[in-house]
Amino acid sequence: IEHVLPILVLFLASATPANAQDKVLLINQTKIDSLQKLIDSRETDDQVKVKLLNDYARLCFYNYEFLNGLIATKKARDLSEQLSFDGGKIMYLLTLSAYFGDGALYTYYLKQAQWASLVADKESAKYYVDVDLHYYNWNNDFAGLIDKFSEMLKHFESSDDTEIRAIILFRI
Repeated sequence: IEHVLPILVLFLASATPANAQDKVLLINQTKIDSLQKLIDSRETDDQVKVKLLNDYARLCFYNYEFLNGLIATKKARDLSEQLSFDGGKIMYLLTLSAYFGDGALYTYYLKQAQWASLVADKESAKYYVDVDLHYYNWNNDFAGLIDKFSEMLKHFESSDDTEIRAIILFRI
């Protein structure tokens, strides 16, 4: 064990990102870019676009691209409301649970999505899917994170979207 311990320490030190910029990304950026191209090429604002926007937002969250993810989340929610698409509300709630990744608000939004899927019609209820539980590795870069989330808050300041602003403030 005495010989293995220094090797283990070296391995852990090299496997753990040193700061927030060195995070190991969970999603290949090509996949996120491809989804963005699909969204951009979509000529109609329909239920498929709502799904694509929610999928894109979740992938962004998993790669710490929170601003891009929240912008897509808001677009998806607004489009769902415009289309009167109940499945879009379910996806929106699941996307917010993915934003939080764990904890009480993850559970809150996940349960809201479950309840919405129970009262939705059968067609809309199919949009309730399991969301990956993801614990963010903030690497104790709290000053950098406050800057990142403050920038996001500034982006949504002029918006009347109190829910989006509240979830950003929760992170700050």
